[in-house]
Amino acid sequence: MFKSESNSSSSRSSSSNSSSSRSNSNSTNSNSINSSSSNRRSTSSNSGISSSSSSSSSNSSSSSSSNSSSSNSSSSNSSSSGSEVVVVVVTIVVVVAEIVIVVVVVVVTLVVVAGIVIVVVAVVVVVIVVVVVVVVIVVVIVVVVVVVVVVVAVIVVLVTLVVVARIVVEVVVVVVVVVVVVVVVVVVVVVVVITAAAAVK
Repeated sequence: MFKSESNSSSSRSSSSNSSSSRSNSNSTNSNSINSSSSNRRSTSSNSGISSSSSSSSSNSSSSSSSNSSSSNSSSSNSSSSGSEVVVVVVTIVVVVAEIVIVVVVVVVTLVVVAGIVIVVVAVVVVVIVVVVVVVVIVVVIVVVVVVVVVVVAVIVVLVTLVVVARIVVEVVVVVVVVVVVVVVVVVVVVVVVITAAAAVK
């Protein structure tokens, strides 16, 4: 009886040991399950963090790409506006250069025309002065010649008149002398004749 009881008690103790070992194994399994689940949770949380980090990186990349596109658009706008400003400045410079060239050409043309006009006027004035001087000289020469001719003519006339007057005076004197002589001779003859006639009577 005691043996059977002791056997039964030993069997109970072994069963309790086996149950305790089972409980230990269950606790071990539960610990392993818990640890694996916690590991899975930590892995999933890590993957969530990594996904969030990847999403944040994608957001940052998209924002950086949008920023780069906006900077590119702003740079393209600034470059286009700069090129438009350059075109406007070049156009203004070209127009100003054309105006300056036209003004210079007009001024040079006016200066050349003024120089030609001045030269022509100077030549005309010189020609007129020369012609006037020549005409004056010719007129003076003609006047001098005429005066000389007139003076010579007057002198010739005067000399001729003097000579003629002398001749006339001499002729008159001769005629008067002859007349006087004739008259005297006639008177003497008449007196002689009268005297002779009276003497004859």
